[in-house]
Amino acid sequence: MEMKFVAQQRVLGLSECERLCGRRSIELEDLASRAGWCGVPGTGSPLSVSVGTALNMLVLSIAKRDGVETQAMAGSLPGLRDAALLELGADISNWSFHGPYEAEQQFWPILYGSREAVRPRIAPLLGCYSNSLTRELRFFSPSDIERLTDNWSEQRRSERTPRFTIFAHSLAQQIQATCGSPLFTARPA
Repeated sequence: MEMKFVAQQRVLGLSECERLCGRRSIELEDLASRAGWCGVPGTGSPLSVSVGTALNMLVLSIAKRDGVETQAMAGSLPGLRDAALLELGADISNWSFHGPYEAEQQFWPILYGSREAVRPRIAPLLGCYSNSLTRELRFFSPSDIERLTDNWSEQRRSERTPRFTIFAHSLAQQIQATCGSPLFTARPA
């Protein structure tokens, strides 16, 4: 019988979000609410966000620093966040397991193999349902953004030089450097 699993993302607190985004706590609540945080800004409730929301906050912070309005970024967040989450999730060192030994023995093989083989197996655990993953965003102006997806063969990369670029793998590295491991905890469903 094949066992089903669920995963919980690690929660980042205020100080980790400050380090990750390079912003003061007063700026983080607004950034977090735009990134999907369900808290109420200004109420004094402590800021705590999942890894996925922290990734969104990081993207918005980078874009804001370079003059891109947060509204212009809304459509790009899911694909970029999911690509970074899958990058993190494909690394076995980012996982822990809580549950009986028999269940644990069935879980770990999900993470064995190449990153390309592991990603589809962990996508449902991480809530990654984007139709196409964004591996790179290239910014030419605040409103001119090129999105490069995981469909390498179907895309042509612009020859223009971007003002700045955000890579999904760089976001994943920044999360790992700020938080350490594990980032995800699996358990039987």
